[in-house]
Amino acid sequence: MGGDIDRLKRDLAEQETRLTKADINDRKVSRARQAQKLFEHYKQCLKEKRRSQIEVALNNHFHALMTSHSQIASIRIEDSFAMTYVDKNNQIVGMANISAGMKQLTAQALLGALSEASGKSVPMIVDTPLARIDRAHQENLLTNYYPKAARQVIVLPTDSELDAEKYALLKPHIAAEFRLENPDGVHTKVRPGQAMYLVERA
Repeated sequence: MGGDIDRLKRDLAEQETRLTKADINDRKVSRARQAQKLFEHYKQCLKEKRRSQIEVALNNHFHALMTSHSQIASIRIEDSFAMTYVDKNNQIVGMANISAGMKQLTAQALLGALSEASGKSVPMIVDTPLARIDRAHQENLLTNYYPKAARQVIVLPTDSELDAEKYALLKPHIAAEFRLENPDGVHTKVRPGQAMYLVERA
């Protein structure tokens, strides 16, 4: 009889130990889930803050570039970070209605916005900068946008994009010039001379 009681006591103690461990584990799991929810909330808040910063900067850069066009009133950055174009009546403008030149200007505005939102001084590199853009916007790019877009802006125009008049607009802001020679389409040589421009703000 005494042995049975001792056995029951041991079983009871073991059950209590298991329950205590299970309770501790449950609390750990609960705290881990709470921490995960807090982390996800923080990450979402950070993402929303960054999205809003990029959206504001994008619209500032876009309106600085688009001086003579009213088709797009603003650009929204969606939660997925996709861009939506909106007119003055807050109606979405379809991508099919946007010219290639405007898309290129938007891409350049986005480059500037991302650089600004990063908070870091990084060079901006623009290839064939004036293609598909009308002359008024070309002049605005050369005189008002590129000299202010970043601390260093590397512009890579083709020889047909930059005539003497346009070059004169950009010249006061040029820190260094190089010519890229690539006669066979494979091997490129960099030489001092007019064709590639490194624009640097004073």
